[in-house]
Amino acid sequence: MNSNNQFISDNEISNIKDIDKLKAEIDNLLSAYSSNEMVFSINNNIPQSSNFFVTEYPYTPEKNHSPIGPFRDAPNRAMNVMIDGGNWNYNTDSCSGACKDYKYFALQDGYKGLSQCFCSNSFENSTKYGIDDCGPGGGAWCNFIYQHDSPSPIPKTLGKLYYGVKNKNESKYTLYDYNNSYTNGAIFSIIRGFSSPGYDIDKGVFNNVSIEEAKQLTLEKNGVGFTYDKSTRTCFIKENIYPHDNIRRKKNDTYDMYVRIPVPINNTYCPKSVVPVSTEFIEKNTVISSIPMTYEKKCIVEKKMNETINANLMKISRKLIQQMTHLMNTEAKYISMEPSIREKFFEEIAQYKNIIKKIDNTQDSMQTNNQIAVNAQIQTNMNKYIMSFIIYLIIFLLFFAIFGFGKYLLIFSIFITIILFKMTIM
Repeated sequence: MNSNNQFISDNEISNIKDIDKLKAEIDNLLSAYSSNEMVFSINNNIPQSSNFFVTEYPYTPEKNHSPIGPFRDAPNRAMNVMIDGGNWNYNTDSCSGACKDYKYFALQDGYKGLSQCFCSNSFENSTKYGIDDCGPGGGAWCNFIYQHDSPSPIPKTLGKLYYGVKNKNESKYTLYDYNNSYTNGAIFSIIRGFSSPGYDIDKGVFNNVSIEEAKQLTLEKNGVGFTYDKSTRTCFIKENIYPHDNIRRKKNDTYDMYVRIPVPINNTYCPKSVVPVSTEFIEKNTVISSIPMTYEKKCIVEKKMNETINANLMKISRKLIQQMTHLMNTEAKYISMEPSIREKFFEEIAQYKNIIKKIDNTQDSMQTNNQIAVNAQIQTNMNKYIMSFIIYLIIFLLFFAIFGFGKYLLIFSIFITIILFKMTIM
């Protein structure tokens, strides 16, 4: 996929002689399949009908904190949460944002205006080593501690999955809450060139793993997503992740951010893709309906367009996998690799093949389930019509048992019975 979100051509695929570039193209396509990147992006060009998943709320660096003072630290840390592995990336406002869920935060070992960032909910533990002497940015083994004066309110829309519709002349989407009609499946939306420091899950850093392995580990750890360092093949599984917030996400070309997206349970004519958005987007661009989203709800969606896009995505992914296999068997630099490294590449190719197979099976299963639902609805309607006919037939016979079988009375009764039956099936 090129920068204009167009499909990569067969000629472009055959000209790629590097396995890593092919893998990047496949990852792009698989991400596009799950998020419909080909049709819209996170920030603009959102179609008139879409699913929205609220992943974050933006942090505004208000002065909602006040200084307490400097206190000593030790290798057995006074404050139990270290943000971003102790990297020097934070000032007062950004550390406050990273520690928004904690009562206290601190800056340590300030250097050129940036410091390490720590969080805690315990004042007793944070100050247990006694008073020290350092400035507002902290010093060597000196925490300059701040207190959050009031907790940041968490919007009720956070973590919700909605189906949204915007008609031609409307400025805002009308949203329908899926409630529990979704599954926490293995769909990930990718935001390239950004990291999301902090909020790593305990024992959630894994070295030398593929992207697919990182996705599986995120599901096993029940993380909300992960950031991936492409230079070291390291993933950082997150308990919170911020794909939109320019204060809490960091531009870094060696990183990509993957946001775990729920899978909506809806009918054939509803969109399957999901757009991750912020609570700010929801507040400014939507109106939430009191009516929930249900399987029976009819959706407005360019069904044929989505089906065509997804079919092409799968077709191109298969060609990319074929090119990867071809390079492994024909290019000297891959043939001469260490056997263990070659085996690793072939394992990744097998993983990609399994993913495509699962997608195909999911589509088949979805079509089968939809047909079952349609057949069940037809059967229910037929049962209703038959029962209605029997009831009206009984009424018809009782009518004549009481009033007799006059010619005009018979015609009139048939006429009334037909009208009642038509009213039932409408």
